[in-house]
Amino acid sequence: MRSLITASLLCLAFLPSAALGQTVLAQNAPVQPAPVQAPQQGPCGRTPVTPTEQVLYQRILRRFGPAGLTSQQQQQIQQMVGQYSQAHPAGSPVDRPAMKQLRRSIVAMLTPQQQQALEQAREAARQNGGGMHGGGGGCRG
Repeated sequence: MRSLITASLLCLAFLPSAALGQTVLAQNAPVQPAPVQAPQQGPCGRTPVTPTEQVLYQRILRRFGPAGLTSQQQQQIQQMVGQYSQAHPAGSPVDRPAMKQLRRSIVAMLTPQQQQALEQAREAARQNGGGMHGGGGGCRG
């Protein structure tokens, strides 16, 4: 009887340590890090970054210039660019969906005649083989 009690006590003594050992092993198991998505690279192999507020505003005015923007529309665009720039500081990676939304918001505030003039200017630029800004450019090193 004594040996049975001793054997039972020994089993009970080792059970918690065995369970604890499995817990420690599970805690020390290597954790697979979540895959990190690299920012998209531009045509020159560099990650495009957000320009300063002023540079972005000037680019948008050039792009939408053929629509014949009124001074009120220019002020609205400047406010929209200011809001975008607060959320996306200069030098940060370009947030393409946010930039696309900014352009859509600008197009939405144009009159139908301005939208038509803009589309005609884009089509003329495509036919001349350069896009809106004359093509070329290339990578700067």
